Amino acid sequence: MEMKKTATDLGVPSDSIHDRTLHGVYRAIRYLHRTGILPRGHSWLARMFASLVPSTSVVQAQIPGIGSLWVDLSDRGQCAYFLESGLLRERLDSAILISGARSFNVVFDLGAHIGYYSSLLWKWAPRAAVHAFEPSEQTFKMLWKNLGDRSRITLNQKAVSQITGAQPFYVYDCSDQSSLVRTGNKSVTVETITVDDYCSGQSIRQVDFIKCDVEGAELEVVSGAKLVLGSQAPPIWLIENSTGIRRNRGISQKEIARAFRTYSSQPLDFFSAQSNGSKVQLFPCDPDRVSWDEAGVNIWVVPQNWKATFLAMVSQATLNSITGHEGSL
Repeated sequence: MEMKKTATDLGVPSDSIHDRTLHGVYRAIRYLHRTGILPRGHSWLARMFASLVPSTSVVQAQIPGIGSLWVDLSDRGQCAYFLESGLLRERLDSAILISGARSFNVVFDLGAHIGYYSSLLWKWAPRAAVHAFEPSEQTFKMLWKNLGDRSRITLNQKAVSQITGAQPFYVYDCSDQSSLVRTGNKSVTVETITVDDYCSGQSIRQVDFIKCDVEGAELEVVSGAKLVLGSQAPPIWLIENSTGIRRNRGISQKEIARAFRTYSSQPLDFFSAQSNGSKVQLFPCDPDRVSWDEAGVNIWVVPQNWKATFLAMVSQATLNSITGHEGSL
C-alpha cells in the first residue's frame, strides 16, 4: 500500500492567510488548554474549526519520548495528542517501555490507532520488529502517514480477533473507541486475523511484547493467541482496561484473567502502573482480589519468564522521559 504525502493532506500551513489564521487559532487553543484556562474536555473547539476547514485539520504534534506524529484535529480520538502532547493516561506505561523496551525483539501493537505505541517501540526497541494492526480505513491512513516509510515496521489493516476472516467493525467519530464489539449502529466489514495465524504466516517463533487496545474484544484476542501464550516464553501484555464495554457485555475481569491463565505456559502476575513523584511504581491487581476499575486504565500481564526483566524496567522508569509540552504545526 503506497501513499504519497503532500503539503495539503499533511496539514502543512499553506501561504493562504486563511490557513495561517486557523493554525494560529489551534496554537491559541492548545495554550489555553495547557495553562488550564480552558478545562479538559473542550477539544471540541479545535475539532469544530478543523471540521469547518478540512485543509487545516491534519497537523504535526511533538510527543515527548517519540518525536512527532501527524494527527487529525477533527477526530476527538486524535486531538489530545496535539493539545496534551500525548495521552495523559498513557505516560506511566510509556515510561516503563522507554526504560526497557530494548529487551524486545518482536512486538505487536493491536489497535495501533495512529501509531503512538508503535512509534515508541520503534524508537526504544532498536532491534525489534514492530507489527501494528489497525482495521479502520481512515485511521490506518494516519498510521501509514506516521510510520509507512520506516524500516522494521509492518503495518496491517486488519483487526485481531479469535478468527481469521472478516467481521463487522463498529465505527465511531472518536476513532480510538471503534471496536469489533457492538456498541453502536454504524459498522463496516474488516479483515480479521488471530495472533497465532499471523505468527504462523510470518514465521514468527516468539513474541516478546503485545500491546492490546481493542475496546472490549480482549477475550477474542486471547482466544486467538493460545499458541503464543502456550509457548515456552510467552510475551508481556499491556491491555487497556475497557471497563464500561466489558461490563455491558457481561464479561468480568476474572474471565479475562482466567483465559490468560488457561492458555499461558507460565504463571502470571497482573499489575497497573502508579506514579510516585517522578518515579513509577507497580500496583498489584490480582483479579481475584482487586477491582480493575480501581487499578488503572491499563493492566500489565507479566509471565514468570519476563518478571525479573519487567521489574527492572519499572525500577528504572522515570516520568521525566515522557513529560513535556512542546507541539508544532
